[in-house]
Amino acid sequence: MLPMNRQAGPKLLTGGLDTPLPARHNEQRNVIMSAHADGTVRIWDAGQNDEIENASMCQADVARGVGRIDNVQIMQIGLASTSGELAVGLRSGEVVIFRWARNNNPGREAGTSAANKPNALTNATARVDPGLIEGFQPFTVLDKQNGPCTALKVSNVGFVAAGFEGGSIVVIDLRGPAIIFDGALNDLMSGGKSPLNRRKSGSGASTVAYATIIEFSVMTLDGESYSSILLHVGTNTGSVATLKILPGQGGRYSVAPAGSMSAVGKVKLIHPLNGFSTTPAYASPQAVASLRDGFKVDGFLLVVTENEARIFRPASAKGTHHAFSNATCLSASVANYQGRGLALVGLFGDGTMKAYSIPGLRELASSRLDGMLDPKRFQDAIITPTGDIIGWTGPSEIATVSIWGMPSQK
Repeated sequence: MLPMNRQAGPKLLTGGLDTPLPARHNEQRNVIMSAHADGTVRIWDAGQNDEIENASMCQADVARGVGRIDNVQIMQIGLASTSGELAVGLRSGEVVIFRWARNNNPGREAGTSAANKPNALTNATARVDPGLIEGFQPFTVLDKQNGPCTALKVSNVGFVAAGFEGGSIVVIDLRGPAIIFDGALNDLMSGGKSPLNRRKSGSGASTVAYATIIEFSVMTLDGESYSSILLHVGTNTGSVATLKILPGQGGRYSVAPAGSMSAVGKVKLIHPLNGFSTTPAYASPQAVASLRDGFKVDGFLLVVTENEARIFRPASAKGTHHAFSNATCLSASVANYQGRGLALVGLFGDGTMKAYSIPGLRELASSRLDGMLDPKRFQDAIITPTGDIIGWTGPSEIATVSIWGMPSQK
């Protein structure tokens, strides 16, 4: 985790004795990102085995980034851990993108910034906090004006995708920056057998699909012989749309729809997996750089909705599925048991945590968490790839619970 450098007064406490840090058991580090009413996002190192590698706190001033101090209600946060890029989606429809950098003019305002342009990107670099020496600085702002931001993903390969309640999905190439795709999810799936084409019973209005989860991957689509950068968008109606991000002349990229599939219930998780090793198939810098050499990933998607889990080859091939018959899934993720294997972990409305095998989707274990965490807020809990659950225990308190340290009740 990068240390933030900000102008400050003298330290209140000095001295102390350095102690050796423990051996790291996971290459990944868990961080906690919190949104605050003053228009800021704060990021902490969540630690590993009660050890904190970086005790300092990082902060992004979203109010400064969007260019106002009121009506700054944060809905979504996305962080690219490799590239140091942060995106924040607001209820008012803007997406503010930050980059980790040094402030070239510390101690004074960088200058005036133009008003945000509707349905376009606005340069926000002049809105940097004068007191910030090194940290997250405003980069650009998208004012989509299509309802609150409902899903947001920052890839580690230079793309940001955002979904809005009005049904639109926008893809931004940070190398410009430039908007390389702006479309409606209903239009993306209008040519298939998606339930988006049907009308609500007893109503003349069609269902508006909006994004609930977004993920980037590198893998081979069903029926193709090469791998591509893919964008997967899960919706409130249970559909998963897949789009291809294609390189063009002059370093520009374009986006093309590749297909869709339908499941039952709101989509909670999209996890790309390598079909041979079951390791994650995210869009990483190494995977994207290898595409020019013919690198190929024979992968599949693990998709979890409120009512079921599915494993299939994108964009629309049939696969296996497991229905959740006893309770609704409120939160889900894939966790790694100290390098020994992967498991699908879900939090359910009946107060239980359940683990399932991959790719068989066989139930492995079940434990009750309603005595440790507030089950009414399970949908806000986070299941980390390292096997921790970060959830609410009260109105203003969170706790971290280790998945692998709980006894099974199966």
